[in-house]
Amino acid sequence: MNKCKYYIVFLSLALIAVLIAGCGADNESSGDSSEGESSEEERVFKLGHTGSESHVWQESIQHFDKKLQELSDGQLSIEIYPNSTLGNDEEMLQQMGTGSLDMAWITLAELTNHSSSFNAWFMPFIMNNMDEAYEVSKTDEALALFDTLENNSIQSLGYTYIGMRHVLMDGDPVSDLSDLEGNSMRVSPSPVIVDFWETMGSSPTSIPIAELYTSFERGVIDGVDIDLDALISQRLNEVGEGLTLTNHMTFHGASFVSDSVWAELSEEEQDIIQKAFDSAQQYNYEKSKKYAEDNLQTFKEEGGNVLEEVDSSWREGTEDFRQKYADEDELIKEFIDKSMEVSSGDE
Repeated sequence: MNKCKYYIVFLSLALIAVLIAGCGADNESSGDSSEGESSEEERVFKLGHTGSESHVWQESIQHFDKKLQELSDGQLSIEIYPNSTLGNDEEMLQQMGTGSLDMAWITLAELTNHSSSFNAWFMPFIMNNMDEAYEVSKTDEALALFDTLENNSIQSLGYTYIGMRHVLMDGDPVSDLSDLEGNSMRVSPSPVIVDFWETMGSSPTSIPIAELYTSFERGVIDGVDIDLDALISQRLNEVGEGLTLTNHMTFHGASFVSDSVWAELSEEEQDIIQKAFDSAQQYNYEKSKKYAEDNLQTFKEEGGNVLEEVDSSWREGTEDFRQKYADEDELIKEFIDKSMEVSSGDE
């Protein structure tokens, strides 16, 4: 019996030893697995914008995502939220400030509400086309504007593009600045844009893009300050017949990353994001140009009446407006000077 007891005790101790060794091996294996997963963890950034799925920004952000995955070997990617799904521009800026939203493409019209220096982009007749606007966006004078947003807890990646602004009327195209007087014009809700149209003698009004077609059709407004992408995508060519290619302003945006998100990234990851955006920025510019050409052709083919150019009196007639803003802000003055230098080809 004693031998049997010793045998049972021996087996019990051996079993316990095996169990302990097994647990140790499991813990070691689990630790190795966890470390491996951590080093290969994928990160998906939430990015919001106000454009539709057919907007040039949507396609450009898809390119951004593709390049980001390519440069990071699939470790970094973007989940896109178009159509103001995550809120309007102001709400997305707030979300990035708190870190609840990773990235967003924001219109410059909204940024004027956070820094008056961004009014520089809405000075009339300082650029003639998208090529000049793209060149200006790369200058020190344009990039310096981002420094005025230091209290918004966001990191800028660079400018994004939509197109040049033109004038669409319910009747004939406007051929002279005096033709704008007394007309009710739909404009973007930015103080500087409203100020411009009031200076032109018009009655500016802000109407949500979703209500624009009906308002134009019912005669609530006489004309629209619009880019060609929105003109066609919103089917405004069915109501407005007269288009003047004024190129009076650009309509740009900018790409941002939340400061709190940016601080969590390694320098290598930050560099990858910037490089991916730089590629998307070039793509966005080229697509915006192409879409503008296609949309203009569509407008003409569907019976629209187009005035192709305006003379120098348009630029000369808005000189006082530009000077007023230049006198208020040195950054705006420098931006205007640089833009006109690019526009004149004197660089």
